[in-house]
Amino acid sequence: MDAIRTYLDGVFRSLPRTEEVKQAKVELLQMMEDKYNELKADGKTENEAVGMVISEFGNVDEIIESLGLTKEKVKETERTVIEIKEDDIHEYISTVRHQTKQLALGVTFCILSVALLLAILSSSLYPVQLFPEDVAGGIGVIGMLIMIAFGVVLIINSRGPLKRYEPLKEELLYLGDQEKQMVYSIMQENNFGGRVAGSVFLYILSVIPVIFGGIFFGAHESYMLLTVVAMFFLVAVATYPLIIRSAVDEACKVLLQEDDYRETKKRKKRKSKERDRFESIYWSVVVLIFIVGLYTGRGFSWMIFIFAGLFQEVIENIFFHD
Repeated sequence: MDAIRTYLDGVFRSLPRTEEVKQAKVELLQMMEDKYNELKADGKTENEAVGMVISEFGNVDEIIESLGLTKEKVKETERTVIEIKEDDIHEYISTVRHQTKQLALGVTFCILSVALLLAILSSSLYPVQLFPEDVAGGIGVIGMLIMIAFGVVLIINSRGPLKRYEPLKEELLYLGDQEKQMVYSIMQENNFGGRVAGSVFLYILSVIPVIFGGIFFGAHESYMLLTVVAMFFLVAVATYPLIIRSAVDEACKVLLQEDDYRETKKRKKRKSKERDRFESIYWSVVVLIFIVGLYTGRGFSWMIFIFAGLFQEVIENIFFHD
């Protein structure tokens, strides 16, 4: 029955949204449901019943003519109904997992690039002092930029193979009961909710080294920087699997078209682009302030990352809340 409703939604999507058209859709759906149940009672399989019902009632030209419309008056926005098989599900989810691992690795490199910079800087400060401060700063910045560049390349490359699946987000999809059960099983195995809880725990835990570092190593800036390195490492560990499982969960929702996915996605894309532009500018300024602080003798300029993370959450909740 879901296939019939999906097909009917696709047919009527191109028709004017008048009361007459809405009523015609309700009546046609009822007739198609009655015929479907009759065929099922006669021993027809689901696919056979659906095919026979659509062939008997689903002629678009006849529907348009019965409503007194002409093709010239109908805005052409019809969408194809794509039938999804088990092999398609396996291929789509597998590609999403593989490509998102690249994305997650790229993001991890970007996070750890700051940790690398701080770790090298800590080696130039008392009581360690393995390198002169100017040398350590230069090496650290170069290492950070190399890691960021490598991470950005991975992030960009991760999107390529997924472009061919974009129509799944736009067209109407049909999944049989067996295929739907398969997608639900993947969602259950993916356990996105559990991963979110685990990552949130690690995000909270990541602040503990900084807190205890302030208590025990407050007089030694070198050791304090290492506690921030530990914080960024824990953040990276929490973020990597979260990105992968989030992508798999979204892919399953695309297939199931949950919560009218296509429409909400269009609204969220605008918010997402605005958010991305904001974060790009915001963190560029944060890193610039941090580097300036290092070279002007501001010993605790690293703390800007803690406050920046908190302020980012507040700003995004105010201006980019969905």
